[in-house]
Amino acid sequence: MFNSAELKRLQRKHRNNRTETDVLDITTLPGSIVAMETAAQKTREELGDPEFRRIRQNTTAKGTALIRVRLAKMKLYEAKVGIVEAQKRWDKCGLGTSVQQSLKTLMTKKQLMFRRKWTTYNDNAIKYNAIRPVSHLPCPTLEEAKALPFEDYFWNVGALSHPSEMWANDPGTMDGIQAYLLERRCLEELRRIGRETQQMILAALRTEEQLQDLLTLCNSVGSRKWWEGSD
Repeated sequence: MFNSAELKRLQRKHRNNRTETDVLDITTLPGSIVAMETAAQKTREELGDPEFRRIRQNTTAKGTALIRVRLAKMKLYEAKVGIVEAQKRWDKCGLGTSVQQSLKTLMTKKQLMFRRKWTTYNDNAIKYNAIRPVSHLPCPTLEEAKALPFEDYFWNVGALSHPSEMWANDPGTMDGIQAYLLERRCLEELRRIGRETQQMILAALRTEEQLQDLLTLCNSVGSRKWWEGSD
């Protein structure tokens, strides 16, 4: 699977100078697609929504603090999603299976990631509250943040800059947005599964071709030995 350095190397290579292997790597290997998706996602997170782009132009201490606390909360939310997904896999696994140890390691990593993201958010929220004590941001403890359900108002990043908008505060509107985001994530996951399935099929076809060549070679050698032995 490609890493980001390999993808950048192929991107720098002029289109006319790319070999057939380079083109195949770019268009078929799932690693290159994952790397591009990761780069695109990072760009989207950096730009944010129109309101966030407007805030980014604010060079005051308040603007900088708001940018940092919003990004920190987004990362904390992603870390919580990672814990929930790992827990679901753990629950499906059951006891005594061969993959339980790997799931335990995964869960430990997700817990450590959540702790780091919570520390970052907590530090930035404290700094923001010191600058704007009137707009006090909640600072739940680590255990409280772990226990907060996703529908809790704490996870509402939009409310940081849109306190009067329905999409930031109205429960029904928020539920509709969450449902849409869930549907979009599911469709993206289906597309990813489809691409990975395509790669497995291509790999299987290549393996079949190699085995067929090997079988032909074995039959050829066997036939030659049979003829030599019959003389």
